[in-house]
Amino acid sequence: MATTTGESSISPPSALDIKENPENSNPPPPPETVQQCLTLLSRRDDTSRFVGLALLSSLLSHITDRTLLLQCWAALPPTFLDRLLRAGKSAKKTPEEARDMVELAVGVIGAFATVMNTNEYDDALLGRALGLIKALEGSAAVTKASILKTLLAFAGVGRGADVLLGIETGELMKLVDTAAEMEMATQVLVHAFVNADQEVAGAALARFLPELCGRIKGMQGELQGRVLKFLAELLTRMPSEQLPDDTAWVSTLYDTLLSLLSARHTSAIRHSGIVIAAALLHRYPPALLFNPATPTAPANPDAKLPLHHFIQLTLITLRASFPSLLESLNTPTYAATSQTLAAAYDITAALLNHLITAPDDDDDDSAATTTSTALSPTTLLQLRTDLSETFSLTLEHLRDRWDAAFAGASGLELDLEPGHGEPGVPLTLTWDHATPGGLLRDPIIMASVRALALWLREDESLRVEAGGLMDFWLGLWARGAEAGVDYRVWVVAALEGVLEEEHGRAEFGRCGGWAVVFGDLKRIYNAPGAEEDELRLGIAEARLLAEVVALGGEAGEGMVRDAVGLAGIRGARGLRLELDAEVLRLASACVVNVHRGVRKRLAGEVAKVKEVARRLVLDLYERGAAEEESEVVGLVAEVAAEMEGL
Repeated sequence: MATTTGESSISPPSALDIKENPENSNPPPPPETVQQCLTLLSRRDDTSRFVGLALLSSLLSHITDRTLLLQCWAALPPTFLDRLLRAGKSAKKTPEEARDMVELAVGVIGAFATVMNTNEYDDALLGRALGLIKALEGSAAVTKASILKTLLAFAGVGRGADVLLGIETGELMKLVDTAAEMEMATQVLVHAFVNADQEVAGAALARFLPELCGRIKGMQGELQGRVLKFLAELLTRMPSEQLPDDTAWVSTLYDTLLSLLSARHTSAIRHSGIVIAAALLHRYPPALLFNPATPTAPANPDAKLPLHHFIQLTLITLRASFPSLLESLNTPTYAATSQTLAAAYDITAALLNHLITAPDDDDDDSAATTTSTALSPTTLLQLRTDLSETFSLTLEHLRDRWDAAFAGASGLELDLEPGHGEPGVPLTLTWDHATPGGLLRDPIIMASVRALALWLREDESLRVEAGGLMDFWLGLWARGAEAGVDYRVWVVAALEGVLEEEHGRAEFGRCGGWAVVFGDLKRIYNAPGAEEDELRLGIAEARLLAEVVALGGEAGEGMVRDAVGLAGIRGARGLRLELDAEVLRLASACVVNVHRGVRKRLAGEVAKVKEVARRLVLDLYERGAAEEESEVVGLVAEVAAEMEGL
């Protein structure tokens, strides 16, 4: 097929030229010119169609009548566009002819995708997606860029995303391969998965992820790094329930990550690997990483296990970031840094939770040949030191960050601070407002608090240091709800360990901890429609306060009146009954630990606790307690016996 030299240079108008300037300064084309174009397109010989297509390409930026625009699109035979897109694979055309045909088809399709509204995208336009993907191979860089821009426009529309994900996985991999030259190729895939129908996206992920993860280890150079970056973004943006149930690809991906991160790698690969691992741990059993059936072997027999190396690398990433973290709050890179460090904390928390909840080797109910992790006891001891150092630095950072955000900072000129002296106005540093939602919604804060809660509950080494942050813990509790983040569960878990230390209990009292926690417990207890999560939190709060009283060995008169006034019978079974029992235990602990002289004055409160305990015991025995209520029965009986002994 012959063509003119001018036709091959035709490029589609940009979205900026057309959409921001709907009334183009150039006059619209004469009607006879448009009609000539439509006539040429309607003929059956390819030469006429090609000339008509070239003419149309030059007219598109000047057509302002949308009806005429859609009429021009309707005149274009989709099969003709497909043949032009396939011209690069034809042996009957010279390379120059093939290039011109592909460029013209790509340009016209891209131009229509630009000038048409997204609700005007029809099957004839979206159906060209496969041809565009196939045309990537062998095309010039400028043509590839045009193809990717068009596909990105398709992926931004639900129907277009569905069409893209309906393409065979092998063809979609051509987009992955193109990422070595143009990172926009992976953005097409990200937008397609995010915008597609949930069922379509789920089915496509089940095909796509195993294929992709099986190829990553064999990729080289820039492509490998970009694909890992793409995976990190995809896995964090997709709802976890849409990820495949099959875990074979997860094990493959973990093996690839551990191998890559055990060898020389770039910082970009390290950050992507950490984010990917954290995203997978949110969805899949942690044993796939920490105790795989076939652990990743080190390249050198004398080297560390890749899993050990990965965990150390994660902790080092955290520790190395603290010195400059506050300074980077107001920088454009902080959001990415925050995501990476939050992911590192999530990995750490997952490891701790896995070790805590995994069955012991000598547990009769566990498999005799299994262990909780692929790491040896010696390795775990080494990691314990690393963990302790990391969490110590974490506490220092949280102290500094909290002081900067809410309590002022050392050396700050308070007289220069806006609103100084006004009640309720926090002494904040302006650069902390650069993060969306401020401190309370910072992913680093949320993730570090979750991990710290597990560590402080199980390890004693940092409890005194953490007790010095009591204003931080209770501040998160009080302020979190305003920011839309519920910190209560994590704070209760952290305080379980902190309050075992005398210093922690003293700080708890000094900072008004009783009022904060008991106030929330009272709200939950008196809420008739409290959900299960709230009831579980109330149970944990009652236990925490009871331990504070019991370990401290003293209770004030106000505490007694609070606890006894709350005690009662609100539920017959389940979590409501368990909450009744825990509140009763709290009331009993307060009565037992109050000064004897005060207790004599509070004879009515003592009698109430005894009566509630007696009624609970009677109710449980009369109706016959279920097996799962045995702990509640034992707790109530213990309280009743304790009260009778007064």
